[in-house]
Amino acid sequence: MKKQKQIKVSVLALFIIAIIVTGCKSDDENVAPIIVTTTDFTATIDENPTAGQNLGKVTGKASQGEVSFTLTSQDPKNAMSIDAKTGELKVKEVSLFDFEARTSIIGVVTVKSGTISKDAKITIAITDVDETDPPAVIVTTTDFKTEINENPEDGQSIGVVSGTASEGDVTFSITSQEPADALSINSATGELNVKNPSLFDFETRTTVTAVVKVMSGEVSKNAAVNITLKDIATSWKIVGNAGFSIGRTYEHSLAISNGIPYVAYGDIGNQFKAMVMKYENGSWKHVGSEAGVSKGGAGHPSLKFYNGIPYMAYSDHNSERKTSLVKFEGGVWKNVGVAGFSAVRASHQSLAINNGVPYVAYSQNGNDGKTTVMKFEADKWINVGEERFSAGSASYQSLVIDNNIPYVAYTDQKNENKTTVMHFKDGKWSNVGNTPGISAGRAEYQSMVIDNGILYIAYKDYANGGKTTVMKYENNAWSTVGNPGFSTSSARYQSLVVHNNVPYVAYIDGGTEVTVVKFEENKWQKIGNAAGYTVSEARSVSLVVDNNVPYVAYSDSVNENKTTVIKFDE
Repeated sequence: MKKQKQIKVSVLALFIIAIIVTGCKSDDENVAPIIVTTTDFTATIDENPTAGQNLGKVTGKASQGEVSFTLTSQDPKNAMSIDAKTGELKVKEVSLFDFEARTSIIGVVTVKSGTISKDAKITIAITDVDETDPPAVIVTTTDFKTEINENPEDGQSIGVVSGTASEGDVTFSITSQEPADALSINSATGELNVKNPSLFDFETRTTVTAVVKVMSGEVSKNAAVNITLKDIATSWKIVGNAGFSIGRTYEHSLAISNGIPYVAYGDIGNQFKAMVMKYENGSWKHVGSEAGVSKGGAGHPSLKFYNGIPYMAYSDHNSERKTSLVKFEGGVWKNVGVAGFSAVRASHQSLAINNGVPYVAYSQNGNDGKTTVMKFEADKWINVGEERFSAGSASYQSLVIDNNIPYVAYTDQKNENKTTVMHFKDGKWSNVGNTPGISAGRAEYQSMVIDNGILYIAYKDYANGGKTTVMKYENNAWSTVGNPGFSTSSARYQSLVVHNNVPYVAYIDGGTEVTVVKFEENKWQKIGNAAGYTVSEARSVSLVVDNNVPYVAYSDSVNENKTTVIKFDE
């Protein structure tokens, strides 16, 4: 009985399997096969077509899904290309469509959907074209006239000479100009630029002229160029664009190397990072990455050059606000030694480089705010003399080096916040002039330079109404240069330069005006009037003088507190 039940179950199982198999077979038989269709393609074109010229479309479709197109053969090779999705045929190699070499081009295009494909034959007939008398090219242009101010910038754009051709592109070249080498031209666009700014001097000439050849192939036409120079009064003018930084800026440090202005600053618009830009070929450009020099926020950037290489010291927010020094070499900014080399958090960095050895002065904010000077020697940062050598808390450090002797000036909290100057001599830090606190009273914004062995220092002098005072150390004694407190109003952001034995000082006078003065004929004399660029409050002044031309960088409130650089062009 048990055996009989087993036989019945087996028969039932076989019956079910048979039904499933039969069902599957039926489904497979109901799926329609994919059918691909196409037709042979013929076309006729003139010889010597253009690269990419359309030859037409190969037709192709499938009963199910999309099709693709492939040139599986062609004679000659590389004559044609095909769009894999649309079947559009195009000229690939122009030189192969030459009637004198062949009268047709053939090929095979495979139209495919899944594993199913079908071929279409391609035949392109080439017709002969009379090449003995090609159509003449017509070149057109017009004379160029304009008027510009004298003393333009190097590379400044003057305008564009027009030029077209009935066929093909045109090129531009200067065949003559008066005076020679005054202008350059972009051969592709026709843009005229200033090549030698010194030749655009109204006192020397009132016009600059040239002849520009506009050419296509062997055909050319000349355009006369006439540039009238306008006489302008000696004045301050903007270098490049005003407000060229990304966002609001602070704490500028300006330098010039080989005639090129460089400016470092902190950019609030770029996450408070330290930035360095240079003015070259008529525009401001980032030195290194637009992302910024520092990895994080930065304070008190101090920029100096040595052998054409820029160095910058700053308070490095990415290294616990300690002091870092970087240099731009090989197209990138690199740390000099370790990042954040100061013992503790630091500020008011001032950089000097002596015979290739960088020195940095700063306040140790992480301790008691005293002054420390370090130098990078034998591949490591070491203290110059005693660490934290100032008598008390210090700020507004200004560092210079002369005959291998470092000098540092600062606001000396221990001595009534007066200006103190110390130097490292005979293995120890000591006061210059044998006394601390050389200013009459409280002082800030110290800026110190040394020229022919004479120390000069400018500062905000609270004993004289917060105005600007300059002192010098000569013949073992401190004395004022001209009158103490000589600025018109209370001033700040003093920046001092001595150029060709003449002291220059820039500062913000009365909270609004960028002012630059120089000491000549035994008195301080204002250089031009920069107030036109600072009708409201400006900040963070930095001054350099190059070839008797003063440059000033500052945070420009008229332009959203972004960075602007001006110069006094004589």
